[in-house]
Amino acid sequence: MKGTEVSRVCLPFRNCFSIFAANLQKQSWLLSARKSILQNYKKVDSLIRRVIEGITDCYAMYIGKIEKVLARDDEYKSNTIPTTEVEDDIVEIFPKPNAKLNSLIQIVPITRLVLFQYKRLQSMTEEWKSWAWEMMEKGFQTPSIIQLAGESMNLNQFEFASLIESILKELELEVTTDEAYYQYVLYMAHQVLDGVIPAEEGFKILTQLAIDTDYHNAFMEFYYLEDNADLLRNNYPGCYGDGNMREDNIEEWMHLYFEKVIKFNE
Repeated sequence: MKGTEVSRVCLPFRNCFSIFAANLQKQSWLLSARKSILQNYKKVDSLIRRVIEGITDCYAMYIGKIEKVLARDDEYKSNTIPTTEVEDDIVEIFPKPNAKLNSLIQIVPITRLVLFQYKRLQSMTEEWKSWAWEMMEKGFQTPSIIQLAGESMNLNQFEFASLIESILKELELEVTTDEAYYQYVLYMAHQVLDGVIPAEEGFKILTQLAIDTDYHNAFMEFYYLEDNADLLRNNYPGCYGDGNMREDNIEEWMHLYFEKVIKFNE
């Protein structure tokens, strides 16, 4: 068989082979492309999953921190006692004492106590003797003060009253009952703030004085506020004051009240 005939006979087979080879090459590229896409998809999918996991972890951590903060806040609120306050407008402003009395009180503060005792017609007391000695130490060495410092506690009431009258004349000091009572309230306030007596005891003393003095104005606020405290102690609602006194803060509230009594009247 001649070459041309062979070529003519083999041509169809060659064409088929070329087509088959071309198709095979296309399939190989497709397989390679598919493999590459699958690999990239897996990488992207893995990256997305890691991002989602990271976001989830951050969110969980953030929520955890918020829950801890809220828990601490709830614990703080449950363990925090409401603050105690005394409104300024319920604190009485006292009449000012005369200038000479006020000056003497600044020099010898116990003057408030002894003048109150004198107005209450009490007999000789240790406080009067202490006052006389302190007065002498501060330069007030009048004959009657010197006599008072040396008197015994057995001095009868009439002789005592006469001696005090002499002292007041020597000092040129006039004291009204109102002045003595209001100044005694300030003396009691200082006793509370100095820790000598509890605030509730101070209120009870001044409340009793309201009764003993036929309800003198100097003691009436304490009378009403003590009555309010009694209601609270017996689980009844309070009906007087600023509304800030509670069953669990009576002592603290009364202490603050005494502080403001001094603040507004000294």
